[in-house]
Amino acid sequence: LREAQKHAIEKMLKLELDEAGGRGGGWQDRKSTLTWKCFIYDKFCQDIIAPLLKIGSLRQHGVTLHLQLHADRSKVPDVAACYFVEPTEANIARIAADCGSGLY
Repeated sequence: LREAQKHAIEKMLKLELDEAGGRGGGWQDRKSTLTWKCFIYDKFCQDIIAPLLKIGSLRQHGVTLHLQLHADRSKVPDVAACYFVEPTEANIARIAADCGSGLY
C-alpha cells in the first residue's frame, strides 16, 4: 500500500505544463524536462507524505518549496504550484484565494 501511495504522489509531482503553457493540451507527464514548483499541502496530507517521501526526494521531483496551505506564504512569481490537500470547503476557499492573489 505504501509503495502505491508513494508512486501516486511521485506521479502527481511529475506533472508538467505542455509547450503551450497549459493552454489547449493541458497537463501531461513529461520526463525530459523538470519544472520547479511549490508543493502546498494541509495537515491531513502532510501525515500521508511524511512516511513516504523525504525532502531530498521532493527536490528530485522539482519541489523548491514545500509549504503548509494555511500558513502565511509570500508570492513566488513564475513558479508552478502543486496542491495536495483534503477536499474541504476551507481548503478549496484557500486555494481560490491563492489563485486570486496570484501567489504562484
